[in-house]
Amino acid sequence: MLSLLVLYKIVPIITIIIIGVSKVAEGLFEHFYGKDIEIWYDNQHKIIQTISKPLFYCPLCMSSVWTFTIFWSLQKFDILLVPIWICTTFAVAFTTNLTTSIINKYVP
Repeated sequence: MLSLLVLYKIVPIITIIIIGVSKVAEGLFEHFYGKDIEIWYDNQHKIIQTISKPLFYCPLCMSSVWTFTIFWSLQKFDILLVPIWICTTFAVAFTTNLTTSIINKYVP
């Protein structure tokens, strides 16, 4: 069972997964479509935009979907773990936002 003490292990792992999936998606779209992922996203139907945004386009939006998936795949559902899951989601969103801000500022 997860406790608050193991969150320091889960939050960086989920953050790295989210940023990795986002960067891989950007590279794949540039390789296969020959254009930037933002151009592809803007030209898609509203339903495709709604689905792709939390799955691979927006790292901050991805934190809720991927934290839910990873957190609940590690243990059985227990109503007492919901507050820990909520704290984990906010922590992952914060670290993802901070990390992507640093990457966008300092990495070309």
